[in-house]
Amino acid sequence: MITLNLKEIFESRDNFSKSYILKPSDIKLPSELGEIKEETFVNVNIRKVKGGYAIDLEIESGIYLECSRCLEVYRKEVEQSSARKLENPSHEREIFLSEKDLNVSFMEEPDILNLTELVREELILSVPMKPLCSPTCSGINPGVVEDYKQSPADPRFAILKSLFAEKEVSE
Repeated sequence: MITLNLKEIFESRDNFSKSYILKPSDIKLPSELGEIKEETFVNVNIRKVKGGYAIDLEIESGIYLECSRCLEVYRKEVEQSSARKLENPSHEREIFLSEKDLNVSFMEEPDILNLTELVREELILSVPMKPLCSPTCSGINPGVVEDYKQSPADPRFAILKSLFAEKEVSE
């Protein structure tokens, strides 16, 4: 996990830029979303602004997703840039956000940035709601469905089949 103490960093400079390589075990996406099997490359540029910090992220990664139509696993290339404003946690009970606040992230601890968590959030946001291996994916091959229907019955369910047959006869 990569955490940056922004207070210490900006005591001696006005701008911070660095590149990082995150291992798949660092990011760990929820299993229902997909899986990262390769290293993720991150370039970060942070500068102090009024009320917090401005951060520019460039992320390069690959996420393995399951196609919503054909159920095949495919690799989605992620190359994205994002700009956000980071602010310290608010002590107010209610916060009202305006449209300009949509690109604001709040740090959990004052002046401590959990870069790994921020990258993880960006990768989760890059996953489409209905992943498709290609826009022209036609779905599950009908031959596979027919093969499944004609496959021999699982012997473990034979007792259930006999119970249903007895019920139909008695009615």
